[in-house]
Amino acid sequence: MTALILDEGGVMQAGAQLIANGVQGVSVQTATLAPALAVVPAGMDEVSAAASTGHAAYTSAWQVINAFMNQEIVRLGGALFESVAAYQASDTAGAATI
Repeated sequence: MTALILDEGGVMQAGAQLIANGVQGVSVQTATLAPALAVVPAGMDEVSAAASTGHAAYTSAWQVINAFMNQEIVRLGGALFESVAAYQASDTAGAATI
């Protein structure tokens, strides 16, 4: 039987990096939301006003999608930590039966 060798430290580092990336994404998103929404119309005409309003609506929608993406990145990092813990528990239980 072939043994499974898991680089637990590497998986934990990858999980920590994913969590850090997700948290950083949320921080950057929060910092850039207000300036992105405050696009001043180029002129005083209705086309410029509509374009500015449309841009703000599109930005808001994209920010919601981005928040969900960052949440999933953090959840994936957490899943890697859980996987290592499950592997260690299984390995310990298997070693106890030997």
